[in-house]
Amino acid sequence: MSETWKQVRNYEGIYEASSVGNIRRIRPASGTWCGKILAPAKTSDGRLKVVLSKRCITKNFKVHRIIADSFLGICPEGHEVNHKDGNPSNNHVSNLEYVTPQANSLHSCRVLMNHSGENNSKAKLTLLMVREILSSTEKHYVLANKYGVSISTVQDVRAGRTWRCAR
Repeated sequence: MSETWKQVRNYEGIYEASSVGNIRRIRPASGTWCGKILAPAKTSDGRLKVVLSKRCITKNFKVHRIIADSFLGICPEGHEVNHKDGNPSNNHVSNLEYVTPQANSLHSCRVLMNHSGENNSKAKLTLLMVREILSSTEKHYVLANKYGVSISTVQDVRAGRTWRCAR
């Protein structure tokens, strides 16, 4: 599939977004040139961001939001961008969709469950054990002894710091 380019909304004539997730400048400016593909920075959550500039004002933007806006249209109210494959740095337009926050959270859990929980080679608990911990009224130390884990592991499960998708 070839790379196609569209104008970035509110930055028409200055930047374009591509179907494969690139952002380029189409108007030369001080220290840059026409056709320069911007080098995105990675955020702490693995998403990519770029800095766009217009009239001497610079702003940070998440690349996935620019690509979605350019190719899927304006995000419907109450929706957000989802990465279908769960990879937050894969901004190919075919990997992006608008979904509700609830659907995005559910999708994230499904994707994460493929790489965590019982599927994690270091996991000491199974999904069944976690659900028993969550439904139990026994004290932390009793459950820790029962399942062969630390008290802090039981506390983390109950507090939702780990195994969030088991709820």
